[in-house]
Amino acid sequence: MQDNVGESQSVSWVGPEFIHHPKNAGWYMGLGFIAAVVAVACYFLTSGSIFAVITIVLAVIALAAFASRQPKDHQFTIDYSGVYVGERLYPYEQFGSFAITNNDDIESIYLMSVNRLQMPLSLYVPAEQMEAALQIVEAMVPYQERDQTLVEQLMHNLRF
Repeated sequence: MQDNVGESQSVSWVGPEFIHHPKNAGWYMGLGFIAAVVAVACYFLTSGSIFAVITIVLAVIALAAFASRQPKDHQFTIDYSGVYVGERLYPYEQFGSFAITNNDDIESIYLMSVNRLQMPLSLYVPAEQMEAALQIVEAMVPYQERDQTLVEQLMHNLRF
């Protein structure tokens, strides 16, 4: 890792906090159908526990609300001090490695935290700025190849 290469260089852009996949009425009807089947099965498997059914219904309502959420646009800046999302600085010391991921033909820089309880940070850098952004990140954080986890594959298949 280099510490003094082009310290004044930065890459900035405005972009969404995540990639939104629009969901149609069929997606929500499918979610409702699956939830109903699971709730009925749970009711019979737990000898009529209404608490379990209510928990499933509330979880599905929360999932549907989260699925319909639109991403907010943020100002992103990558420089040699770290990654800024809006005014918040994520210093490179909190990242153990990074990878380049591809989700629906959209490349992103995926920064993996050294803290297992902290979520990784995905940066959807515009294609014309990706090379400059990678130059900075590569100088500060080691690259590590990674495969999608089962949860990430499931979320991608569900268009989440």
